[in-house]
Amino acid sequence: MELETFEIARRTMARALANTTELVEVKDDDPQDDDPSPDKVIIIPEDLFVVIGPNVWTFQRIGINDASAMRIFRKDLLRRLPKSVADDLKNNNSFMNLKPGVVIGLVFRLVMRELDNA
Repeated sequence: MELETFEIARRTMARALANTTELVEVKDDDPQDDDPSPDKVIIIPEDLFVVIGPNVWTFQRIGINDASAMRIFRKDLLRRLPKSVADDLKNNNSFMNLKPGVVIGLVFRLVMRELDNA
């Protein structure tokens, strides 16, 4: 069974974030993405991708707080995405110029949109 766009974006973003900072943890019982159940990949903090409310997460809030860390995150995320999606994101100035104060949920939505359009 294939993963839905939401779950692909969720897992891809979480893994790239966890690889970049120790403040995001992924308990990954499905590293090959064979099972579409969200319960197979647990993300801490669980509200990492919210865009409104009191618990909005920015890159800076999870310790990705300089250009070097942002570059590491972008590179890791792009290598995990399908080539066509990665290429589109590389051509997106907003994505390539992400700053630590950006809300993670907005980037998550961008990744979902690009996956939907692929």
